[in-house]
Amino acid sequence: MKYPIVIGSHPGSRFLQNCLDSIRGLECLVVVNDGYEMGKIKWVYDHTDWNEFVFFQDSVQIKNGTFIPTLFNELEGRSVSLCGCPCPFGSYLGKYRREVLDQMELTETRTKVEAVNMERSFSDAYCAIEKPVQYFEDLNDAPNFEVFGGRQNMVLENFFIKKFKGTWNMGMAENVDN
Repeated sequence: MKYPIVIGSHPGSRFLQNCLDSIRGLECLVVVNDGYEMGKIKWVYDHTDWNEFVFFQDSVQIKNGTFIPTLFNELEGRSVSLCGCPCPFGSYLGKYRREVLDQMELTETRTKVEAVNMERSFSDAYCAIEKPVQYFEDLNDAPNFEVFGGRQNMVLENFFIKKFKGTWNMGMAENVDN
């Protein structure tokens, strides 16, 4: 695979086909399991030998993929955060490096609350080993909402990416688990 792109999904996802359609011809690996985002990242770490890979949730739509080759060519050997909200690697979006992941404990999460809490703690641990390039400065939470995939979403959007965010506060995460 020229540009290792991983799409994290779950059984019965209403978003996956939209995400795949938006990739426009780039090869990708879809990982479907119950471990939320960390389960997918851990699976890629355990089952591939890739030195670098980009992770997208299936609720991402690629509007313009011209940035993807840059992540692997001009930024080869560097970690890249694609979303800085609420922290680097927000929504787990970014390019991860095996050399950094080798130094971390990769823990699967089993609940949405754990996944939301892990988003920040994983980012903090990763960034303590290597500070990533923050690629998009404009992909942030905003009062922009859209119904898509059978749910109300906060939409984070720029020229390149549209992210449908179904959980934007802890109360919502707690409701998912109940």
